[in-house]
Amino acid sequence: MYNIFVLVSFDVIIYTYFFLKGTDTMLKKSTYIFLSVLLCIPLILVIYFSVSVNTEKPSADLLVEITIDDPNGKRSFFDDRDSHELFANVVGNAFKVSAPSRDLSAETPAVVTHIEKEQRYSYNYYMSSNPEECYFTNTRGETYQLDSDDAKDLLSFEEFIYVYDNYAVPTVTLSANGKDETVHASAFSEWFFLKGEEFAGGIPSSEEQYSGSIMVSAEDDVTANFSIMPDRCSVTVFNGNSQIHYADWASYNDTAEIGEKLFSDLASKMAFTADTRLICEINAEWLETEDKTYYGNVTYTTDILFDVPAGCDSTPVDKKLSPGEFTFIKLHNVNAGEVLNFVPEDDKFVLPETKIHKIGDMTFCYLPIPLTTPAGTYKVNLMSGDTAIDSFTIGINSKTFGTATVTNHFGSGALDVTKKEFEELLVTLCNKSEEAHLWSDAKSGTTGNKYVFVNPVTGSNPSTSYFGTKVEDDPNLVQSLPYLRTSMFIEAAAGKNVNATASGKIAAVGENNYSGKYVVIDHGFGMISVYENLSEVSVAMGDAVKIGSPIGKTGKTGYASKDGTRFSIMIDGVFVNPFTNYRYGISY
Repeated sequence: MYNIFVLVSFDVIIYTYFFLKGTDTMLKKSTYIFLSVLLCIPLILVIYFSVSVNTEKPSADLLVEITIDDPNGKRSFFDDRDSHELFANVVGNAFKVSAPSRDLSAETPAVVTHIEKEQRYSYNYYMSSNPEECYFTNTRGETYQLDSDDAKDLLSFEEFIYVYDNYAVPTVTLSANGKDETVHASAFSEWFFLKGEEFAGGIPSSEEQYSGSIMVSAEDDVTANFSIMPDRCSVTVFNGNSQIHYADWASYNDTAEIGEKLFSDLASKMAFTADTRLICEINAEWLETEDKTYYGNVTYTTDILFDVPAGCDSTPVDKKLSPGEFTFIKLHNVNAGEVLNFVPEDDKFVLPETKIHKIGDMTFCYLPIPLTTPAGTYKVNLMSGDTAIDSFTIGINSKTFGTATVTNHFGSGALDVTKKEFEELLVTLCNKSEEAHLWSDAKSGTTGNKYVFVNPVTGSNPSTSYFGTKVEDDPNLVQSLPYLRTSMFIEAAAGKNVNATASGKIAAVGENNYSGKYVVIDHGFGMISVYENLSEVSVAMGDAVKIGSPIGKTGKTGYASKDGTRFSIMIDGVFVNPFTNYRYGISY
């Protein structure tokens, strides 16, 4: 329309100009000048409206959806005809302004997006509780003032309620042990705020009803801080159906005093010997007075988790282990998701990252002793963050392993990289191990929790001296640095069945110039078994296997001078002596 007016007005001016130049006229020249000016009025009006009026004039017929992203990050969707017409009219009726009545640069706008089938338009809305001071900017950076009636219509939307003071239902923040938990109102609350000239409000939305929880110990003081100071409040703490604490308040002057008075003697009432979940209910009241723009009754409900520090039920005190062996430690009062680590005080004793496991009601972790651990007695601290919460001592035996020198060459004789990459793969598979007791069917006997694995090659006599042997020279490794053998070699005629030492799932099947054809079984809880040098493989990735079931056949593929299989077990990323599991079993 703008272009039509411009072209028409331009044509009229040109026509009048040439007409005035003619000598054949019956009217005075002044009359033609007057007519020219009169015909230019449409052009002047077009220019005026192009400056002052939003000419986009969106059509509700083209809209598919309207979205509103409020300043708090909440998104709302509107696909009804009435909303589409309202927002289209809001944009169409707005007037362009050179400068708004207030500085908008410090405000976070609500983003309203008009979505059509082919395109979308976004507008930044700067709303105010005063309908005369509501604006939006378009993608070109132009600022428009909303028509006051349109602004009033928008201010009735819940999405723009944030413009009113004290619109948000107050929250209370509980603090203990340097940690804070903000608690929102429950559904049994009423909150009213001044909206224009009248009070409006109601119970909070479902997103605001999350109760939260806070963890405390016997030494912790609990404090409460309100986002808006109440006139009255009380707190009740329950252990199950029993009330263990009550306090009320109506005369203190700041939130610090509230926290001190409401929870001042709670710690003395929490002498529990095990982790205990308490229910805390806070009732707060804001009185209706002439000078306030809000009032209400709000209930807050949250959990107080009384935490008894984790500790060790069983420790390997008076028990000595050798390098390459492992034990386990039972734990108590371990919280869900709690991160604990066993950290030796002597840096000569290095343990892997502690992995906590659970079988029924039993919580435990493995303690695998690396082959390189020197003999001695070591103190080990159980750490929660930077705090030692328990400790024990463990003795490591002095054990002499054999030595060997390799003279045979296999393939290219450059197996360093492949060997390193394969060991890294095994650590990764350990870390991805399923959190399940996959070898529970290995239980032996009718009493106790003893699990015995089986020899992978039935009737064979594994070389028990192979594990831990120090290889001083090996031409198959380019650097030929001394290393320790972390597996056991089971010599057997080619083509004999190699069986799963325990039940589990196939975690890897592959072949490389170091391992030859190999299979890795995940037994759960960070334990895997590895079978190398196979002549053939009879399982696939992801297969479930039972204890003693065939997974392949003995061979001499990869780094091997004899037929058989190289067999190893890794726990939490540490190689352990595989002979232990099927000679002595694992007892819990």
